[in-house]
Amino acid sequence: MEEVNELIEQRHINLDKMKSRGMDPFGGVFKGVSGIASIKEAFEEGKEVRIAGRIMARREHGKSAFMDVKDRTERIQVYFRKDFLGDDAFENLKAVDIGDIIGVDGKLFLTRSGEKTLQVTSFKMISDLYSIKNIINKEYLRIRNNLQKKITPKGSKLRLTNEPEWIIWYNETEQKFIFTTHQYDLMYAADIEFIVNANTEKITDVFAREWFKGE
Repeated sequence: MEEVNELIEQRHINLDKMKSRGMDPFGGVFKGVSGIASIKEAFEEGKEVRIAGRIMARREHGKSAFMDVKDRTERIQVYFRKDFLGDDAFENLKAVDIGDIIGVDGKLFLTRSGEKTLQVTSFKMISDLYSIKNIINKEYLRIRNNLQKKITPKGSKLRLTNEPEWIIWYNETEQKFIFTTHQYDLMYAADIEFIVNANTEKITDVFAREWFKGE
């Protein structure tokens, strides 16, 4: 739990730094956006566009980062470069996580592999997943303890972690988040899944099971 608290504290520090640089985290309004599907359909290299969507994935490469951003219509890869954005703006990326809603301005280009990509000139956080993760992690501990009590008497050496690595999916059609974790040893496995309403940020369904891998 100490490590979790440190991560939470670091998240607050990063958000405070963003504010000190004049960037309003979770600013809400981001007008004048175009649908990603229409942008990709009428793709034109060098064209300046504005999009807003949810971060579905992120990949960091030193002084650059890629994110997959999805709106109601489509998904597109966005590209952040430190030497292009500047030190402060690039540093702000530390406070951005999968599930956050982000607004992006940038220019379109094709990667070497031919993928349609948006190079970011500026960005703004619109909402975050932080509060949802807090709710999930608290409920997870209760479920984790119940599952562990079932597994231990069966001779399994599986010890369910207090700090799971969540796989997070966002279902835009149904406006819900899906959090899943799969933990296992040679004999047993445990699956825990949370369904969260993206609008109310409340858990709507929980699925949990432990099972013998020979079954």
